[in-house]
Amino acid sequence: MDDAAQRYREDGVLVLRGAFDAWVEPLRAGIDALMANPSPLERTVRPADGSAPFFQDLCNWQRIPEFEAFVYKSPAAEIAARLMGSRTARFFHDHVLVKQPGGSTVTPWHQDQPYYCVEGRQSVSFWIPLDPVPRDVVMECIKGSHSWGKGFRPMRFDGTRLYAEDDFEVMPDIEAMRPTLDIAGWDMQPGDAIAFNFRTVHGAPGNLSPRMRRVFSARWLGDDAVFARRAGRTSLPFPDLGLEDGIYKANGLDVTIKKIPQKDRHLAIASGDLQCAATTVETWIVWNTNGIATTQLFKMDQGMGSDGIVARNDITKVADLKGKTVAASAPGTNPHFTLACILKKNGMSLKDVKLVTLEPAPAANAFVTGKDLDAAVTYEPYLSLVRDKPETGKLIADSLQYPMVFDSFACTPKFIKENPKAVKALVDSYFQALEMIEKDKQKAFTIMGADVKQTAEQFDKSQAKIKWADREANKKFFNGEILAFNKEAADCCSRSA
Repeated sequence: MDDAAQRYREDGVLVLRGAFDAWVEPLRAGIDALMANPSPLERTVRPADGSAPFFQDLCNWQRIPEFEAFVYKSPAAEIAARLMGSRTARFFHDHVLVKQPGGSTVTPWHQDQPYYCVEGRQSVSFWIPLDPVPRDVVMECIKGSHSWGKGFRPMRFDGTRLYAEDDFEVMPDIEAMRPTLDIAGWDMQPGDAIAFNFRTVHGAPGNLSPRMRRVFSARWLGDDAVFARRAGRTSLPFPDLGLEDGIYKANGLDVTIKKIPQKDRHLAIASGDLQCAATTVETWIVWNTNGIATTQLFKMDQGMGSDGIVARNDITKVADLKGKTVAASAPGTNPHFTLACILKKNGMSLKDVKLVTLEPAPAANAFVTGKDLDAAVTYEPYLSLVRDKPETGKLIADSLQYPMVFDSFACTPKFIKENPKAVKALVDSYFQALEMIEKDKQKAFTIMGADVKQTAEQFDKSQAKIKWADREANKKFFNGEILAFNKEAADCCSRSA
């Protein structure tokens, strides 16, 4: 299997002989049941020339017992993990493709991944025929196309674009290029399988043979799979993720989220480009002091070790930073404030260190990959870069030891006055998001992780050092805790300035 896995990763396609022989009859029974009772996702193509139809249906494994048994009991998951070189194999979806004898429908050359709401290099589809399929009818794959570094525009069978607007390239004329390409195809027997990567370019001719061509396809994801936002409704819509019709929309809000560095957010508020923002609590003090009026609506979270100072292994405590080169964001940002406060609590000030201005991500990367920095102020998920490479350094202070990192959400007084219903909806949306985390962590962290290019599992690990602020925590915070924090923060902010 090791040699086969290596060929799979190099070519993006591999034939597996007899891998699923024991599953031919159960899967045939499952397809019979499915065709007798298709799902709402059934997509039968009926050729204009009147030839036999091409039946397709997908995402039925949870209602067709034979398909569910295949997912849980067949060797598919183990084979998928080994081919992908992945620690895990997560089932994505099933797809049934039945081309009746004499059908003229051609499956156009395409990649699967642009149709999907996922990205990742570790993926595998098993194309499992349940009837003998000769070479001139079989699906074909272009070897090495998964490594072209290109995504090709997903198209429907009627020739229209799946997404009205997208940045994908137009698929080149593969048939014209055929002599120059390494196109793989095989005579297939029931129970064989073609394994191919989601990014592998593939297609299939019509079924002009006298025999039915029934195929069960099972698709798997590896460790590196992350959610991908597309320019429209994906081929697998997954409406339960709530990404197209989510919490904001359900509350009557049309929200545009802009990612702006913390040091520049006040400028966007002042110019009117933003009406609301999320940032750390002490930042509001700085903004309001400088004439940028904002009113906090709710506390979002508290750092419980998610923010901190990393230092070389020969630096054992904060006092050892004296005279050292330390990276932190610009004045007016939380990392700068955090450094000032931690130094103050250890009898020092910013004047006692050599300060280099770097944002949290570049600071962590520079610390891990270079030798110019003695220490850096950063936060999750970038702190994990150091945690994962203990030879480069260690954490010497964090927001659990020094509880000073609180994120909150605020809007301008003008927006609050003019849009009271929208303000209430924003607050309600936040607490509904917390309810989603409580009720369905996997779904919530899939959405949140995608925003920072992490899997749900990676995001879960990153957020473990954050305490989300529910309604009770907000009551305590705004009924007293914030006053004590503001007093201390004002002193640290003055030292930071």
